[in-house]
Amino acid sequence: MCEGMMLDDDQTSEEIFLKSLIAPLCALAEDKVPNVRLELSLTLAKTQHKYSNNKLINSTIQKMKLDKSRDVCGPLKEIAGPNDFIRGVVLDLINESIAK
Repeated sequence: MCEGMMLDDDQTSEEIFLKSLIAPLCALAEDKVPNVRLELSLTLAKTQHKYSNNKLINSTIQKMKLDKSRDVCGPLKEIAGPNDFIRGVVLDLINESIAK
């Protein structure tokens, strides 16, 4: 249901989602059941592009990238976070200095 509202282009659905459902949805990142976290991960991976400026969704994605379950964090690995660019530059610099 939330995924449908997240992808829906209807302004009313988006307003309802952002006002009422985003916090409980993101709270599922802490659920003890891995399959619940997996479904959230898959939903966020499919819908992240639409909400890329939402701080709660972005922080949830970053937190879930560190989940102990590889199945949960897998769908989110391709989503770049704020530190991913810096991490990539640092790794490139390290690799260059090692190669010399």
